Amino acid sequence: MLKNHDTLSLASVAKIHQFAKQGGIIIGEPIQHLAGRNNTPEQQQKFEQMVKAIWAQPTTHKNVKTVKQWQALYDQHGFNFDLRIKNTKDLFYTHRQTANQDIYFVYNDSGERKLFDASFEVTGKVPELWDANTGKIKKIAAFNSDQGLTHVAFRLEPNESVFIVFNDSAKGKPVLSPQLVRDNDVQAVYDEQFAIKFVANANQNLAIELNGKRQQMDLMGIPAEQTLEGSWQVSFKEEYGLDQTFTFDELSNWKDSPNPEIRAYSGIATYTKNFTVSADLLARNQEVTLDLGKVSDSAQVFINGQEVGTTWLAPFALNVSPYLQAGENVLTVKVANSWSNRLITDEDLIDSSNYWQENGKHVPIMPDWYTNNQPLPNFGKKGHRRTFTTFKFVKSGDPLVDSGLLGPVRLVTNKSFKLANH
Repeated sequence: MLKNHDTLSLASVAKIHQFAKQGGIIIGEPIQHLAGRNNTPEQQQKFEQMVKAIWAQPTTHKNVKTVKQWQALYDQHGFNFDLRIKNTKDLFYTHRQTANQDIYFVYNDSGERKLFDASFEVTGKVPELWDANTGKIKKIAAFNSDQGLTHVAFRLEPNESVFIVFNDSAKGKPVLSPQLVRDNDVQAVYDEQFAIKFVANANQNLAIELNGKRQQMDLMGIPAEQTLEGSWQVSFKEEYGLDQTFTFDELSNWKDSPNPEIRAYSGIATYTKNFTVSADLLARNQEVTLDLGKVSDSAQVFINGQEVGTTWLAPFALNVSPYLQAGENVLTVKVANSWSNRLITDEDLIDSSNYWQENGKHVPIMPDWYTNNQPLPNFGKKGHRRTFTTFKFVKSGDPLVDSGLLGPVRLVTNKSFKLANH
């Protein structure tokens, strides 16, 4: 595909001409000018002849912009798309290759859990889902290949991303149809010995076809998801301007609080809640995920005093199975937001920095308190600012941004089932 090619050298045009004569696919408008200030009439004539010949080839195309035009071009030349995902209008992805791997990256830019019914221009290899956030790798057992493509179906949570890696040979591996995943909210994956197992978070019945044989499989006994409802204790820190603990009857956005200090708060607040789990949640073939719902912006999670981990991007979820105990548990979540709300609020307070002038411009020399590594003058005093910047990132009246643990907070159980006799 030609770009920035309005003016090219004769040598470059000759290479494109050679490529076109060999049947190469070229997309772009004709080249307009021959580069150089001292071109001879013969060189100009040769340039024009080659350009005319290039754009006379049946494999050269001027305008290919719409999906329909691209589809027609691919159909005309018998090409496969590198990646296609059904029912997706705008697809942004990356694909790179190593000596023996194809590595794709896709993400769910919607606010809903979504099925990705995908076709990759790779064959003969097992597709794997690599989660860069947790380091986990799932080898997908439900896929099929035809006409140079591998068809895979998988689901992603809102705003979740994943690498799809084609690595191990698929030869000799038991394989299920991806239709099973399209029709049922279930994961079909390989274990380390390439035996098939199913992972699901809700009871269901599967109709399975493998090696020409059909069988029914019941995925039952999966604990229902548990929403942690009710009140939370939320403690704010003095160092960020608010030394107080509140009872939140329900999770809410700090920017919408009736308390102006909570609306302005930028820093870390600690949420605490007791909850109870039953013993059947702790079975060995199950994994319990703590899904925090929406978080603005990051969360450090503790259960029963033990640190589980930190999550800073969607989905805000962590495996908490090793930390749970039958009966009562204590959940602690330390949430940090950005400093936007404090910056916006401070724009309406007294500026004691001696840096910004009334005309909106700053002084040419940094104030003494700054160069001497001293605190902002009047820092922490009522009616004065707590922040200082050398650039105006915000202005008075800007809307406050989402902050805090917004939820809903849920415990979701995924249970594994081995497929026997295959």
